[in-house]
Amino acid sequence: EDIKDIESQKTTLHPIKFDTTRYPLKNILQFQLSINDGAVAALKRDGRFVESQVQNGKPLKFHNQFLDQGKNEFSIYLLENGGTSSLIDSFTITFKSARVDYMRRYVDRIRGDSSSIALTFDGGSSNNGTEKILSILRENNVRCTMFLTGDFLKKYPKLVKQMILDGHEIGNHSYSHPHLTMLEKDGSTKTRKYVNRQFIYNQLHKPDSMFQQISGYPMAPLWRAPYGEINNAILLWAAEAGFKHIHWSPKCDTWDWVTDTTSSIYRTAPEILNYFLEMDDEVGLGGRIILMHLGTDRKREIPNGRGYKFRTIGQMLTSS
Repeated sequence: EDIKDIESQKTTLHPIKFDTTRYPLKNILQFQLSINDGAVAALKRDGRFVESQVQNGKPLKFHNQFLDQGKNEFSIYLLENGGTSSLIDSFTITFKSARVDYMRRYVDRIRGDSSSIALTFDGGSSNNGTEKILSILRENNVRCTMFLTGDFLKKYPKLVKQMILDGHEIGNHSYSHPHLTMLEKDGSTKTRKYVNRQFIYNQLHKPDSMFQQISGYPMAPLWRAPYGEINNAILLWAAEAGFKHIHWSPKCDTWDWVTDTTSSIYRTAPEILNYFLEMDDEVGLGGRIILMHLGTDRKREIPNGRGYKFRTIGQMLTSS
């Protein structure tokens, strides 16, 4: 019954006018060469040796060399028994994808849309307060973008179905909500050792598949990194996987997840509301993306009295 209801609602959702491919681009270089039997060939990639192979009767095949945006430099060396090496060939391949180039540029504000605000909610592992949040949004006829983890999708499929029926846009918040950079450790954006292209693909494709099992169609091609941790490599890998990063606008974190009332960043619900009303008075809220969270016991109020329309990220991107 729920799936039938979801199917009937699909035509009312606003499409996003950019590529929603869920499969990695085939930006892979594969080549082969032949040298004398017993000889060793080594492949050097962007100044670093990445693979070596021994000729054994069949041509040597180098597979799965991912091409990054821009220049990719390759050199092939013959390694001899004495430890010396000689250059066989070198070449540069320039790879450019308009889709990846667009998708890798993150969004933290919708420029050109001064009449709308995007309320976004991150859903991690808890559903405390989620039904109340959805009820308030439904009563006020507000549509939002919800970024959900694999854990949330697994635990609360009924809530996800309710979000869809209410017309909310569902984006990707990773499978297991891992730290991706060293920001928490040392304040840098350096990629964590366990994070690579395949790790990002898995973190994004798994929840997308889970959502499709619930809804019958894929997630919006939008994602938000756990803790907002991104860098150029992570953005590239996510773009190749088919997802564009949606950050929150500067100074637009509500800090609604903070429950310690003695914390310097704790805000009561009225304080959250007043904070954004004051921001509107000073610089305006049009086009801004506000970060809130599902899974909190704290109540919140929606600043809905200044003539702004609340829209999903997809709606704002489409019209901007």
